[in-house]
Amino acid sequence: MTPTDCLPDDLPAALVQRAASRPELGDGVYTLDSADGTFRLHYTLEGENALRGVEDTNGDGVADVAVEILSGLERARGLYQSWGWPDVVGDDGGGGSDAIDVYVQKIDGNGFAYPTTPNDARFASTCHIALSNDLTDGDPAILRSVAGHELHHCLQFGYTVDVHSWLYESAATWAQYRLEESEALTLALDALYIIRLLSQDDPVATTDGRFEYAGFFFWKFWTERRADGLGGAVDDATAVAAWEDMRGEGGWVVRMDAASEERFGQPFAATYAEWSAWNLFACARDDGQHYAGSPLPCGADTEAPLVEATGPELSFEALDGRFTTQAAAVPMGGDDAGVLLDCALVDPGEESEAWVSLAAVDADGVLISRALGQVGEGALKLPGPLDGGGAMWVTFSDTGKDQTAGLCTLERETVKSGGCAVTPMTAGWLWAAGVLSLGLRRRPFGSS
Repeated sequence: MTPTDCLPDDLPAALVQRAASRPELGDGVYTLDSADGTFRLHYTLEGENALRGVEDTNGDGVADVAVEILSGLERARGLYQSWGWPDVVGDDGGGGSDAIDVYVQKIDGNGFAYPTTPNDARFASTCHIALSNDLTDGDPAILRSVAGHELHHCLQFGYTVDVHSWLYESAATWAQYRLEESEALTLALDALYIIRLLSQDDPVATTDGRFEYAGFFFWKFWTERRADGLGGAVDDATAVAAWEDMRGEGGWVVRMDAASEERFGQPFAATYAEWSAWNLFACARDDGQHYAGSPLPCGADTEAPLVEATGPELSFEALDGRFTTQAAAVPMGGDDAGVLLDCALVDPGEESEAWVSLAAVDADGVLISRALGQVGEGALKLPGPLDGGGAMWVTFSDTGKDQTAGLCTLERETVKSGGCAVTPMTAGWLWAAGVLSLGLRRRPFGSS
């Protein structure tokens, strides 16, 4: 099982009931406090909620795994603060202690974080945490990782408890895999890369098949994208600032619009489209100019779907759901002419919107140049010379409330002998006549 967790099914309802009683673990309940009193662990050695691992190597009467959980939480707390997140706050003591209460119990999942009333009015909420007792006799790195994931939810709740779960889960997953290292965690991380990359045509806020967790590298993009549009060292402060912006009102897109305008000077739709274009360069197609090798490197030999096209016209079908992406590659001819991409929406609704990216890559798949724009706002242009052995990669991202199809035309510019570009023409491409319909459907990871 991939070592991530779930939020309560109905987070707003959990908020209403956040002062309700805590779990009843049964007989023989023990408590163990962290050295600074920030966390209080509740566990039992009896019944269905009992710790699975009860080894006590130093004979102090405390199960080693209980100490492991608290040490993992303390380490995660310190790392999050070093990344610029505020310190965690305790609750008002209702139903537990005024620390962050952590319960080890039998649950249907690896862990949960529940919003609770904070003891500091500046915060929207804090939390109590439940961890599966099934994790207490396995890889300790996984146990610490899951605990760190839950703790990140506590930080998120301090800003807001009413944005979409994909944002909570993607951000907590992005954080948790930076806390610990083990072979199992590396395999799980690669599995999440595969899930997301093979499903560019699923809406970004999809919440089944662990898709919301696999969105973790949206935050990798968010924190590594430099002002020049390429990748660089992680800037954790930009993620913290995004959650600050999500304190506002309105749906999650409205709040992410505010965060994206501050971070990149563009609406979230443009940022989503740019991230989708970046994803063509993830994992097996890494060109050294996008996602950094650390943290969270991709070891999976996989790549986002990229249909090989052979025609000047590219037809993109309307998919179900908002924020989906389809991509095509067109081989290039060998002259020095630039290229134009002109796109239009097909049978749009009143709230249809789409963005396109045009990227030129060389024969090795290394980015030469790229342009991004909203459909209907004019053609995209990349000047020559371009690598005749390379290709043009086109991504079409449907970002509106009303789903739409798209039709794009690629054209080369003719070049006079003096080197001045003039009227477009379709000669010079290694393509055959015709229209390519891109029907990119999901290939579920691990499905039979």
